[in-house]
Amino acid sequence: VHLRTTEPRMRRTLRAELCTEKHAVRLWSATDIDLIPTAEEPLHSFLARLGPDVLDEGVTVDALFSQLKSKKCFRKKAATLMLDQRSFAGLGNYLRSEILFIAGIHPDDRPCDLSEEKLHTWAQCIKQVTVQAYETGGVTVPKDIAAAGKRRGEPRRTWRHYAFCRNERPCLQCSTLIVRLRYGGRRLDHCPNCQMAHR
Repeated sequence: VHLRTTEPRMRRTLRAELCTEKHAVRLWSATDIDLIPTAEEPLHSFLARLGPDVLDEGVTVDALFSQLKSKKCFRKKAATLMLDQRSFAGLGNYLRSEILFIAGIHPDDRPCDLSEEKLHTWAQCIKQVTVQAYETGGVTVPKDIAAAGKRRGEPRRTWRHYAFCRNERPCLQCSTLIVRLRYGGRRLDHCPNCQMAHR
């Protein structure tokens, strides 16, 4: 969602644009677009396979906890699970790094490797971090950390996340250098000290 007057600079092709008086939602380089009535969403072949929408107010921490314990999720590595839209709809790459960091989950951990308490913490972080990011334009750190970065005149990219895109920088919690890993060709940044493997 952008201000309607904002024209992003990119080489991709605009495929669809929905505008209000002040805002525009633009879909770039899409190969397939379906507009369907809300009542038909559960019947749509793709939408019917999606996991719970984390931003849906009706999706609770308990529902996310149950999803982590489900047969579909229980034996998958956290790094894979967090981007699988059939497990949790709406999560992307930066949220994956941030949720796992804040929950203290190593990317190779699987739900079956973790205690009930750790799974509940993970479920809470999935909900809280995603909602916070939505409400703050992608900022996943507390307000005081963001404010301090702004006061120091640092670029937004250096203070808006705990781990994502902070590789080779000190962890904001323990000062260990953040490490970048690759899973399925996608980057994942984590702290080897704050996110020790549980198995």
